[in-house]
Amino acid sequence: MRSGELSRMLAISPDTLRLYERRGLLPSPPRSSNGYRCYSPEVVDRIRLIRAALSIGFTLTELAGILAMRDGKTVPCAHVRALAGAKLEGLDLHIRQLGELRARLAAILKQWDKALSKTSRGQRAGLLERLAADPGSQSRRLSPHLYSSLAGTSIHTKPVAQRTKPMKKTSMLTLLFIAAMVMTATAPLRSQQLDTTRAPQSHPQTADQQSCHHSMDIGRADTGMGFSQAKTRHHFILAKDGGVISVETRDAKDMASRDQIRMHLSHIAKMFADGNFDIPMFVHDQIAPGIAVMRSRKDQIQYRFEETRHGGRVVITSSDPEAVSALHDFLNFQIREHETGDNPAVH
Repeated sequence: MRSGELSRMLAISPDTLRLYERRGLLPSPPRSSNGYRCYSPEVVDRIRLIRAALSIGFTLTELAGILAMRDGKTVPCAHVRALAGAKLEGLDLHIRQLGELRARLAAILKQWDKALSKTSRGQRAGLLERLAADPGSQSRRLSPHLYSSLAGTSIHTKPVAQRTKPMKKTSMLTLLFIAAMVMTATAPLRSQQLDTTRAPQSHPQTADQQSCHHSMDIGRADTGMGFSQAKTRHHFILAKDGGVISVETRDAKDMASRDQIRMHLSHIAKMFADGNFDIPMFVHDQIAPGIAVMRSRKDQIQYRFEETRHGGRVVITSSDPEAVSALHDFLNFQIREHETGDNPAVH
């Protein structure tokens, strides 16, 4: 069937079909003699699968990797389950953050109401200055997804004759859950909508160019790792029997970042040992080279976290040549993505 017929059947645009092809979710269809794309009936089920997965929070990049595994006769079920589990954890985090934010805003509004009641009409009460004077407000930071969701909401104020009744606690919790669910579930769809509006490249990239493209989103990295990339420095070292992931603070006096680094790396060491690579997949929005082998051979790889003076490191060792090779692929990917300038050769 042609793209127009397929689009009408599934209620999606032809641009979306082309996007799925560009991102590797659909194979490029053969063309008829007059240049029309001709899709096989099997594509219908595949697109329905893609749309269903997008509706619960999977991204196009994740689905491309999953479908590539399926097409390569690899069973991706454990990987799919791990990704969905990570999304549930992210949803719980959003719900918790929304609850904390609401409680904080309610407390701030009470303080502001007091300040306004003591301020003469036409005079500034310095509400934002009061907020800036709170030391705790400087260290609190919303996740990028939560911030973009709240900042994207247009709020119009108008005088209110009388105060309405406060919302019941159960109703507020329900709204918080719905808001977090909407943010998580619609994030990949919003990303897809943005992607369909991008103009195609005039010259397609080669595989080498694509692999060297620095696409790490700093906001995602800050969220996934729990510390500021601007305040820290990564290094990745390749060794004959494994390698090292090292993170240090840029400022020797930055104890807060140092502690955040140590917490992150100790957590990473445990997750990697369990074959869980959800954090690097979230940070880089793709499945990094080497992860599949590192996961399948997790029992052949040892991860040891060590504190350093200004941060920490994860020392990774293995006597299995295939595992070491996969680890080197993973570390070289990190060197490119983080642009560390580290030596990509074994030393």
